Amino acid sequence: MVIVEAVKSQHGGNGLATASYTPSLKFMRILGWLAVRDPDKECIVIDGKHVIKSTQLYFAPMLLIGKPVNARRILLSPTPLEDIKATALTSDQLELTLVVSVKYSVSDPVYVASLSAPISELTNLITGVVVELIHGHTLEDIIKDDGTLRQMLKQKLGESITIKNFFKIDEVLKALPTGDERIIEIIRKTREAIQKQALIEQEGENKVRAADFDLAIKKAEARLKEEFDQRQHKREMEMLRMQQEYEAVRELMRTIAQVAASGVNPKPAIKGDQGNLESNQI
Repeated sequence: MVIVEAVKSQHGGNGLATASYTPSLKFMRILGWLAVRDPDKECIVIDGKHVIKSTQLYFAPMLLIGKPVNARRILLSPTPLEDIKATALTSDQLELTLVVSVKYSVSDPVYVASLSAPISELTNLITGVVVELIHGHTLEDIIKDDGTLRQMLKQKLGESITIKNFFKIDEVLKALPTGDERIIEIIRKTREAIQKQALIEQEGENKVRAADFDLAIKKAEARLKEEFDQRQHKREMEMLRMQQEYEAVRELMRTIAQVAASGVNPKPAIKGDQGNLESNQI
């Protein structure tokens, strides 16, 4: 029979260990193989003290003098414990019920083999830890929807000496708080209002930052435009100056041509006009 079925009460098991049986030893009834079908899921406890973790030869010389050998198969990886309920008063004196589901494994097969109801005992231990957790926190702390409750509960279960000596808490699958729904709803709405207010404040800060950024952009654009206009004005003034010089030279050439056309030596006029032109340039 597979170990999950063999440990059930209808087959004489205690939920985690099978009923006691005498191994079948083929050689002279004192030597034979003890088979462990799945070492990750089960082991065998002999006489309440020896643990067989894998298939091996087993020698039982005491059978020769009539001392029996008692064996029990132990389920190491059971199905999770579902819907464990614990009700207590929170630190702010409000009644709260936590419904918990826990995935666990057996770390001390000898201890499990010695109990008549190990699952009930583990359930009671878990319930006690949950009650202590409820006592130590306010209702608002426990009903937070930020994912910390299961982590906090797993830590508390892992710190329990009574539990960790015999079992390993692998995961808290569910931790659902229930209580006075009116109070819980008030707390949730208050928290939502606080979160909404924080969101509004954040949006306001973001708008202020965006406005400051836009203002900085506009100032930079204005500064660049002013620099561009100044450079453009300088270019226009330079073009005007060059145009005036060109007009002066052209006027000089026209005057020289007129003097030469009248039959007068233009050389004195050229010297005088060149002096005037240089004076104007200076």
